[in-house]
Amino acid sequence: MDVSGLPEPVQRAIADVRRQLVETAAANQAAAPGAAEQAARAAGPPAPGKLDDRVVLEADAVRRRRLQDAFLRGDPTSYRAGPKAGRGLWAGVALAIGLAITIGLVALIQATMEQQARDARAHRTGAVVVGTALP
Repeated sequence: MDVSGLPEPVQRAIADVRRQLVETAAANQAAAPGAAEQAARAAGPPAPGKLDDRVVLEADAVRRRRLQDAFLRGDPTSYRAGPKAGRGLWAGVALAIGLAITIGLVALIQATMEQQARDARAHRTGAVVVGTALP
C-alpha cells in the first residue's frame, strides 16, 4: 500500500503499526509452528496472478471502446436514457414561434386600442368631418 501521498504524521503512525505487526508476527512464529501461515493470511490477499495475453488484449479493447464512447457521447448512461439529439432544437424552434405569436398579438391589441382611442376623441370634439368632392 502506497502511503506517500498522506501527511507525515499519518505515514509515521502507519510505519509504527506495521513494525508492531511484524514484531508480533515474529513473536507468534517463535511461540507456535502454524503462526507463519496465520501471519501470511492476516497480511492480506495474495497479489493477482499474471494475466494471459488474450485477456490483456480484450481488456485493452474494452477500455478503448468505453473511452471512445465517453468522448463521443459523454456519460455512457446519458445517451441511453436521456433525450434524443435534436429535441433541444425543436424545443427552441417552438419557443421562438410561441414568442413571435405572443409579440404579434400584443402589438395587434395595442394598435386596436390606440385606434379606438383616436376614434373616441374624434367623436367627442363635436367636429363634423365632411368629405367634399370638388375637383
